[in-house]
Amino acid sequence: MLKNTFLLKAATVIIAIALITSFVGCNHESASDPIKQTANTSQTSNYKKPGSNGTSGSGKGSDPTPPAPLPPAEPEPPAAPDPVTPPPVQKAAEELVDYLISQTETTAEEPARVELTFPEDEEDFELPDLSELANSGVYFELILPEGVTDISDSLQGLTTLTSVTIPDTVTSIDADTFAGCTGLTSISVPSYLPDLKSADNKDIAVDSDIFKDCPNLTEITFTGDIVSGKWSDAITNSNITKAVFDASRIGGDNYNGQRLYKGARGVLKGCTSLTEVVFTESVQSIERYSFEGCTGLTEVVIPDTVTSVGSNAFADCTNLKSVTTPILTNLIFHNCTSLTEVTLTGSNITRIPQSAFGGCSSLETIILPETVEKIDTNAFTNCSSLTSIVIPDSVKMISYDVFVGCKELQSLTIPESVTVLRTGALRKAYQTPIPNITFKGPSKMWECKACNTTYTTEQLKRDPGMYGQYIVREDNTYKYQ
Repeated sequence: MLKNTFLLKAATVIIAIALITSFVGCNHESASDPIKQTANTSQTSNYKKPGSNGTSGSGKGSDPTPPAPLPPAEPEPPAAPDPVTPPPVQKAAEELVDYLISQTETTAEEPARVELTFPEDEEDFELPDLSELANSGVYFELILPEGVTDISDSLQGLTTLTSVTIPDTVTSIDADTFAGCTGLTSISVPSYLPDLKSADNKDIAVDSDIFKDCPNLTEITFTGDIVSGKWSDAITNSNITKAVFDASRIGGDNYNGQRLYKGARGVLKGCTSLTEVVFTESVQSIERYSFEGCTGLTEVVIPDTVTSVGSNAFADCTNLKSVTTPILTNLIFHNCTSLTEVTLTGSNITRIPQSAFGGCSSLETIILPETVEKIDTNAFTNCSSLTSIVIPDSVKMISYDVFVGCKELQSLTIPESVTVLRTGALRKAYQTPIPNITFKGPSKMWECKACNTTYTTEQLKRDPGMYGQYIVREDNTYKYQ
């Protein structure tokens, strides 16, 4: 009996040891086999230990359940391509009207575009009768060919004409040329109208009522060699707000050896309704007074192709805020009282001319290019908001009264390159020097030859007298005048 009991207990122990060994082996196999381990995990994924997600238990020492991954972001749709304007259809005079009348699905936004061709075998070309198009309901743009000289009665009453390009061979445009063209939105005109020239050099202007019947006309383009004639009144009396210049010269005193009238000096002077001007890379020169008093302009960008600008070209443009220019001249932006941003791009700007920014009372800071050698008289006079100006190491001379009226300017650093000053160069009011002036480089003596007086740099800071006299540093080699 005892023997049987002993055998039974021994068997039980052996079975228990076998079960434990089997259980440990299974766990070891699962840990070493990723596939089985994944299967085991998936089978028990619905079981959550108390406190593992913060909903029960203390949660101490347990990792939070990771958040579900965000869905991938939807790709942005591709940008719509810019609309492409189809090229104009070329039509001879005898087929122009019939072709346009057949275009029944045109709109003011998508008009038919037609270029009238010039017959090479005809010396005197006249436009066809377009009156049949007046009430056709067909919207169209018309490009007239070189060789047309007279358009005085050809376009009147064309209410669905949306744009017209007039060639340089047209010699005059009068007050009735566009009478009744109520659908006209843009126009391209020849820059030089020889019938406007005056033998006695009197001002001659384009008729102020030329666009009176064109309420939708907002853009004008000037083409050719030279923009002549005073267009100010004609544009001011219209709804034109944008002018594009695709001519090499804007204004001028002569053309092909002929003396032009004084009006050529102020092509759009005082045109207060103009809000935008665009200069193409065809433009090489802008004559003086061309845009003086164009108070609607807020930005001007002059291309690098421009090598000549006349004085007062943009003076008194009181709403002009930003300018980019490769060239400067006397009084170019004088009294542009809203100007806050100036970008000087030209590698040939060697001088800040006289009164170039005088009266620009909103200008707070300006950086001069490294090509500037001279800052001329009154260059920044009455820039009452100017607080900072960087004078590059290329500057050799600062003329007198440059900063007079710059009441907010509290400091100025003079680079060692400056060897010529004119008395008054460092003051911001009469007998009131700029408070904190720093001369870079070693201290040297300065001489006013007209005064027969020498100065130290400390004395120069106190604004010596003898208004406008040259004060030259002892080691100066700059040829001043």
